[in-house]
Amino acid sequence: MTIKAPVPWKAYAQLARNHLDQVLMTTHPVIRALNILWHQLYNDLVIVNAATLLLSTESFNAEQTYKFVQESCDTIKDLLINDWLPRCADMMDVMRKTWKDLIPMTGAYGGRAGVLFRCVHALMSHHLECLITRSLEYLFRTICSYTDGNFIEKYNVFDPKLQRRPLMTLIVSVVGAHFDNPTAADWAREHKIPNIYKEDEDDASPFYKRSSTFAALGLEQVSVFVFSIKNLYSFH
Repeated sequence: MTIKAPVPWKAYAQLARNHLDQVLMTTHPVIRALNILWHQLYNDLVIVNAATLLLSTESFNAEQTYKFVQESCDTIKDLLINDWLPRCADMMDVMRKTWKDLIPMTGAYGGRAGVLFRCVHALMSHHLECLITRSLEYLFRTICSYTDGNFIEKYNVFDPKLQRRPLMTLIVSVVGAHFDNPTAADWAREHKIPNIYKEDEDDASPFYKRSSTFAALGLEQVSVFVFSIKNLYSFH
């Protein structure tokens, strides 16, 4: 048997442990039961399930994606309000014997029972914060997997980049009037075409098209040209 002398910091460590046990109540049965309930039933829950976007028959457009995110948030909200909160309330009621003695008989303050319920509030808020953080990280990782596009150095039909479905369909439309060859008459009065170059009457037209060979040549030149072609054809 070995007898050790007391260390000088043992009393301070015991006081700190007792203080944490009284203030945080991490070892209280109610706190432990609520923590086990969350980790067994709701710890793997995410708000937006990206698998629905990837496994759909057609890629969603921006409006459909926004609607899907809103519906997912409403579904998770309904699950937490109608399933998670009643379970927590029932657990607090069933385990009343573990905390009813903490309620003071007299006094305006809640005593240690008030500390316990503040710990319950902090724990449930922490669970919701973890749910939101996990959902955002999951959605962010899904979007980041598309940052490199579908570029591959060597073509391979079995490459994962070519087999995966696009995350979202982007529809682009032209807003306003569109003209292939706009003229001054197509523009509104308040939108005038700037006169960068002033044209003179004797300037050459930039849209001048050279006429065909036979139209440019004279009658005699055409006859000589046809005669030369015939001789060339006869020679071959």
